[in-house]
Amino acid sequence: DPTHAAPFDTLACFDGAAPVDNGGRLWRRDECWLTRPNPRTTVGPADVHALDDVLLKHVASAQPGTPDVLLLVEDSAGHVVSRAAEMRFQSQFLAHHAAVLGLLRAQGRRLIGLLTGVGHSAAFFSNALQASTLYALSDARVVAMEAAAIARVTGLDGETLAARIDDDPLLGHSVRHFAAWGGVAAILPDVEMEGLLAL
Repeated sequence: DPTHAAPFDTLACFDGAAPVDNGGRLWRRDECWLTRPNPRTTVGPADVHALDDVLLKHVASAQPGTPDVLLLVEDSAGHVVSRAAEMRFQSQFLAHHAAVLGLLRAQGRRLIGLLTGVGHSAAFFSNALQASTLYALSDARVVAMEAAAIARVTGLDGETLAARIDDDPLLGHSVRHFAAWGGVAAILPDVEMEGLLAL
């Protein structure tokens, strides 16, 4: 299953960081490791496998003196939803990814989630939501299912659903709702690294 890392807008937390793998899925700064966001891109089994491969190679087996913090930068269009993806056992890849993050926690790594855009369904639940602490930018959203998909499944009008997207629990939540329930430790104005690691 061919895979590639889609480009992403420069975020301040990546200043001074360099990718450690050819796909650019894992980056390193002096203070921490960072995973890349996947804005407007669905995450498939090959993407999850490639990320887990570099996490196990570089973070789980890191030598003393390397960072012990992993920043899970979250923004994606969710996981691939198709019969083909399910036939490739996508759910097992997502569960394996959560287990890899659990291994890193058990090794004493500090996992921090940073929701910079959309936290979508199982792709979000098995990634940044696995961190001990989750931070978010003010315009981030937590989504279980997009309005267009709900319209296809339910037959409801897509435009009406889209107009209610900020305040309808069926359509997901702006991050302020998720923070009010205790799902987000703090809503941040930007992704300035020194302040983030000090929280």
